[in-house]
Amino acid sequence: EEAARQIDLDLPRTFPDHAEFATADGRSMLRRVLCAHCARSPQVGYTQSLNFLAAFLLLQLPARVEGGLGREEAAFWLLECVIERLLPSYFTAQLTGVLADTRTLDALVASHPQLHALPPHLESLGLDLSLVSTQWLMLGFVTALPSETAPLRL
Repeated sequence: EEAARQIDLDLPRTFPDHAEFATADGRSMLRRVLCAHCARSPQVGYTQSLNFLAAFLLLQLPARVEGGLGREEAAFWLLECVIERLLPSYFTAQLTGVLADTRTLDALVASHPQLHALPPHLESLGLDLSLVSTQWLMLGFVTALPSETAPLRL
């Protein structure tokens, strides 16, 4: 299946320097979470940002969580909550939620007195804020903020 093939391509790229995912066991655990998501939500399927979100969730969870769930199962259900309840329009072919939030961020930056110079400056460099903000939003800032801030994001 195409989703499993793409997941397999992305596994080595997912936090490659982290000890957890440098092992075959760690990558297998992440693969099972992502494949379970694809099986449960084929209409959503797999997008590349999901690998980082699932990996981040796995890293935040203990081996067993309250209620007796194992780490993989808890990460799976948390990922489903993010996709279905928190960001339902992010992980679609149209990316409507991401695009709307990117436009909102652009408007906020443009209207903020201390940041109003940023858009013209980025433009003069040939950059668009949406190039970085799309990744920040899709990944839940997982790769943009230090891992110590995880409890604040969860």
